[in-house]
Amino acid sequence: DKYRYTGPQSTKHSMETAQAASISKPIEMLARPRTLVNVIDVESTCWKPFPKDQISDIIEIGITVLDYESLEILSTESIIIKPKHSTISEFCTQLTTITPEFVEENGISFAEAASILEARYDPKNSLFASYGNYDRKMFQKQFELHGLPYAFGDKHLNIKALFAGAHALRREVGMDSALRIAGIPLHGTHHRGGDDSRNIAALLAHVVAGQHANPQFRAALDQFAAHLP
Repeated sequence: DKYRYTGPQSTKHSMETAQAASISKPIEMLARPRTLVNVIDVESTCWKPFPKDQISDIIEIGITVLDYESLEILSTESIIIKPKHSTISEFCTQLTTITPEFVEENGISFAEAASILEARYDPKNSLFASYGNYDRKMFQKQFELHGLPYAFGDKHLNIKALFAGAHALRREVGMDSALRIAGIPLHGTHHRGGDDSRNIAALLAHVVAGQHANPQFRAALDQFAAHLP
């Protein structure tokens, strides 16, 4: 069940081995309706402890476009968003490096960010992938909070579960641990959306590329593909 695709209800990275891999039928199924995947990581306002008078807002959308056929990272973008229902705490800045001043100078509204996603990334018709379900759930809350229609389609790929299945891990692990297991260097700054979306795309390419040499990788991909309509 943890491998199930879930929907709204419930430039180029150096990976020679990944680019050389051929793509078999399960990957073609996963890539429907296109071969491009939107790998997304969001950063949100956060506190320690969580205050009762604030609602967490997305303050950065990082999105990396991965081509399933070539396993080439085509682009990475970071969209900075001004929080509407909360403030950026010192804890949040320490975790993400994002300051209130940076957001004030570079940020846009969530509605404007949603328009960028729709104009550039065709989210309704493209596969949405993220490391875990947090990003998907956070988007659901934000679109509802802002009174906007949910921008994404009904297919979501949980790369965290996919990676754990591919490596036969006893439990799911964080992104930084997954990179160490895969032998992939951390790109950029952890807990920044743009950099982390790129790192997560590299993890997805790692699993796809390894399917021919590792039956466990192939089995994990097959199990994901089996849940597609």
